[in-house]
Amino acid sequence: PRHGEDASLFGLFSFIAGTPEQTAASIDTGYLPWWSAPELKVRFLRPVAELTHALDYTLWPEEPALMHLHSVLWFALLVYLVARLYTSVAGQTTLRGVATYLFAVSALHGTTVGWIASRNSLIAACLGVTALLFYDAWRKRGAAGYLLAALVVFVAALLGAEAAAATLAYLAAYALFIDTGSLQSRVLRTLPFGVLFIIYRLAYDALGFGAYASGLYLDPGSEPVAFLRGFIDRAPILLLAQITGMATSLSIFAKGADLRALWLTAMIVVSAFVLLFRGQLLEGRPARFFLTGALLSLLPVGAAGTDERTLIFVSIGGYGLLAVLLCRHLFAPPEVPAERSWAKKGGSYGLALLHVYVAPLLFLVNINGLARFTQLFTDQATRLPADAAAEGKTLVLINSPAPQLTMSFASIRALNGLPLPAASYSLASGNTNLKVTRQADRLLIEAQDGFVLDYDVLFRGDRIPFKVGDTVKLKHMTAVVERLTQDGRPEAVAFEFDNGLDDPCLAFLIWENNGYQRFVPPAEGQTAALERQDPIKIAWAGASKAQAQPAPVVDQAEAANAPQCKRSGS
Repeated sequence: PRHGEDASLFGLFSFIAGTPEQTAASIDTGYLPWWSAPELKVRFLRPVAELTHALDYTLWPEEPALMHLHSVLWFALLVYLVARLYTSVAGQTTLRGVATYLFAVSALHGTTVGWIASRNSLIAACLGVTALLFYDAWRKRGAAGYLLAALVVFVAALLGAEAAAATLAYLAAYALFIDTGSLQSRVLRTLPFGVLFIIYRLAYDALGFGAYASGLYLDPGSEPVAFLRGFIDRAPILLLAQITGMATSLSIFAKGADLRALWLTAMIVVSAFVLLFRGQLLEGRPARFFLTGALLSLLPVGAAGTDERTLIFVSIGGYGLLAVLLCRHLFAPPEVPAERSWAKKGGSYGLALLHVYVAPLLFLVNINGLARFTQLFTDQATRLPADAAAEGKTLVLINSPAPQLTMSFASIRALNGLPLPAASYSLASGNTNLKVTRQADRLLIEAQDGFVLDYDVLFRGDRIPFKVGDTVKLKHMTAVVERLTQDGRPEAVAFEFDNGLDDPCLAFLIWENNGYQRFVPPAEGQTAALERQDPIKIAWAGASKAQAQPAPVVDQAEAANAPQCKRSGS
């Protein structure tokens, strides 16, 4: 759904409008959970990416395989352009071939290539690297047309995705370590790009794009302090992914001690990498260019969580630098003295094992995982219990394993020609143990680890605090915060419904046995205990099991005799 009008072409990346009225309406449809910040905004300006999706739906609207092929072609183009950049920086050497191979087979790119909605990252990277190549051509050949082309393509890259801001990181690295002339002249040559970026950002803000109040998307323009805090937490984990080639997207589901352990592990691995290869990280202009570009491009990447698919720009420099290390220690020509340090030699072999041999396999694993997760989206929406799927019902999801999965309920059901609920409410994350107690005509839910867990922060950052007594009034439901955790998140919340808990138009569901099952609220004063549902296990195993189960069939006689709900569908 398009949440509010804006200046984008089709609103494909205008997810959440940023007004309390739109937020409340989105909660009622099930698009957002009840704890969403009233002024939550997630709107991105990506018209170039939107045009490619419009092309898909014009030429092959019923052929998702061709849409995937479209994305694969963008990735193939990106590999070619990155190879050209490596040639420009390092010349026709072994380094160029190694770096290109590492970039092409990286497991970090599996989700980016396999998820059609992530095509914007590929487009931004293609255009950003093209701008760098034009800039390099201008510096080497002197024709002003190359500079003009670089500026135009840079703007197009920004209109492909915000991640293209990382192009500035590589321009800065180029000015510092590749370009010639005085430092002042080298920096001044890049100034037009900085001016264009400032103009772009001012227009971006003026048109109402950006993110606000989310705990996942941290906009440095609107919330600089929150962005810096988040960057400190995220940068080591992103660097861990780049160094090891291992996916970190599931780290969003880590909490408490597990999250702290992951951050500490990342710091140890990054520190060990720097200490082990400190002599080679700044050895020669190519290494300095790659290192500086990768580190500086972490800044825009840090605005969007710890998902490895955001590392497309970082990996350009990251794999260039890794190739420098491997060529120095494993593929050095005979005239170069052999490496005598067993630690460096062993570290290089370990990196080669991960990135040369394991990475291609993980690339496929990541794409398969994405397919399973996507199937889970569909199964969740289409395989509801038969008596809960009737037109006009209000779905009450007690323990959704990942509340963000319910965002597509209405659209998936509509796409499959299924009845639409009047409303859909996700009460709590299933990623913790819950106690559900009936108190007269309301349900009190107590969450062992609190509400607003892991990925739930997409909808509300911790800088938008709760208070005891906070009340969220919706069309058919009211939520009241009764108790808070020590860190200020809801721990106990009471839910009331307009016509009571026994309203036949309410369909209470719990996640159990890899799918939603009917749930009957306990008797007055009684408590039902619901065990934690691991979202990672569900994402990997749940979809395949769900596919083996037949879709529920509505008993027409039973449906005819059931109480009729007059509420309109969402």
